[in-house]
Amino acid sequence: MNRPYCVLSSAISVDGKIATAGSRNSALSSLEDWKRVHRLRNSVDAIMVGKETVMIDDPKLVVKKELLLSGEELKQPIRVAVDSTAQISPKAAILTFTPEITTIIAVSQDVHPRRISALKTNGAEIVVCGNNKVDLRQLMDLLYERGVRKLMLEGGGNLNWSMFSLGLVDELRLAVAPTVIGGSRAISLFEGVGFDRTNESPVLNLKSKEMFGDCLVLTYIVKHDQHRERTS
Repeated sequence: MNRPYCVLSSAISVDGKIATAGSRNSALSSLEDWKRVHRLRNSVDAIMVGKETVMIDDPKLVVKKELLLSGEELKQPIRVAVDSTAQISPKAAILTFTPEITTIIAVSQDVHPRRISALKTNGAEIVVCGNNKVDLRQLMDLLYERGVRKLMLEGGGNLNWSMFSLGLVDELRLAVAPTVIGGSRAISLFEGVGFDRTNESPVLNLKSKEMFGDCLVLTYIVKHDQHRERTS
């Protein structure tokens, strides 16, 4: 496989939501599960998010040493943000917090040079791929060339859908929190246009199920070459 192995990691409610309406609240993980997430971050080469996640949550996307196991060596993965129009603020935490960590922002060719210049001034490494939106397949190729072999996707619903529908997600690790969010405007794990038929989705093989605090963590392997048979 000449692209990174991609693990989509997310905490979800039992009704499949990752945030309330307007992304006002997305706190779903337990402390025990948050420690698991940081150990996963520590095992990958890069963490990728979309511009909405950066602009709304302003995450640092770092590994916290205190959340690792005793004696575990700290490794800070590359931070990657997908931002076709370069709307991310130069003051975003992924640029200003621990600036020694490489942060890559993927943009399209249509971005005004002034926006690129402002991001570069604050330490961002800019990669251009795609005409009016980021070409995710091309971005995966570029990351692979940079030595990224394992990628952690912590995207919002739209980026998750784009990556999954293009066959670029290999594994799902979902922490199901014992709560319901509800509401048609709440953000789902996968947004986008969706599949027209249930059998268009690749098969997900359940690899493991574990409890971390009050969260049930389900790990699925995506079988890109298999699809479910229709039953009706």
